[in-house]
Amino acid sequence: MSFGSLLSKSWKDYTLNLTIVFKLMFLFFIFPLIVTFGLITYISFSTGIVVGVQEAYDIYDSVVTRYSPSDFDSGIVDEEVIATEYGPRVEELVSRLIGPVLLISIVGFLMLIGSSFLSILGFLGIIVPEFGKKNYKEILKSARSKYWGFVGLLILFGLIVMAVYIGLALIMATIIGIISLGSQGLADIGGFFIILIILAIVYLEFHLMFSVFIFVYGEKGVIDSLGASWKLVAKNRWKVIGYSLLLILINWVISMILFFVSFIGAGSMTAVGNISGAIMIYVALNIIFLLLASLLIYPVMILFFKNLYLELKGKK
Repeated sequence: MSFGSLLSKSWKDYTLNLTIVFKLMFLFFIFPLIVTFGLITYISFSTGIVVGVQEAYDIYDSVVTRYSPSDFDSGIVDEEVIATEYGPRVEELVSRLIGPVLLISIVGFLMLIGSSFLSILGFLGIIVPEFGKKNYKEILKSARSKYWGFVGLLILFGLIVMAVYIGLALIMATIIGIISLGSQGLADIGGFFIILIILAIVYLEFHLMFSVFIFVYGEKGVIDSLGASWKLVAKNRWKVIGYSLLLILINWVISMILFFVSFIGAGSMTAVGNISGAIMIYVALNIIFLLLASLLIYPVMILFFKNLYLELKGKK
């Protein structure tokens, strides 16, 4: 099946099960993230973080407005003058914001972890065999039955990728340490090995990507699913990599368009010095984009890889 045919089939599956997709994505993707965004925004305003950011911007604006680059080049003003004039304000601002920033970092991290665990149910709901064949309750029941095994698979997947990354990084460090070259030579070798590590991890992830579908469809256990995915992709390597890269490219283009819209919207407020307005616009636009991505882009991508797996499975 061609890329276009797979994408068309995935879109058809999406539209035929629109109500179920919306329920799954809203309950397990959108609602938790909206709560997270809302809580972080509330903490940012209530603890003075936004006010502090506005003060920091005002200090920066005062410096660049009062002094030109030529003033520093000519020695009319130096860093000591700036430190003397603005240092106390900056130190007070930093000491005032340390607590709130630490609080929002911890809360945000915990909320995102919780959202991630909830999102697994939404993902499972779309890829279980019952999707498109049974009602919402039965689909959710099937997703729950696979939940903890699926979490274990994801953890194992992550540990494998991490182990490969650490192993390759150690090999790279050892080789660079053995080869005694100049600093420029070491930098070139280091950059070369970083590219190799990235390519190796991407190659690994491509070969293990279907393990989630193999596990959910009950063909293999957690560990055996990884090996079965490797064998399946090895037989169809270039098709899987080509289709995946093409879909990722489409998603990237859409994401860049949304990013620039968000950037321009927030930047217009920053340009006039309204930091709080910029933050509100940024949050509002990101919620809108989150809705678009969660209700349209992510489900279609999940269905695309599910249909690709089922096609490759049928060729075995």
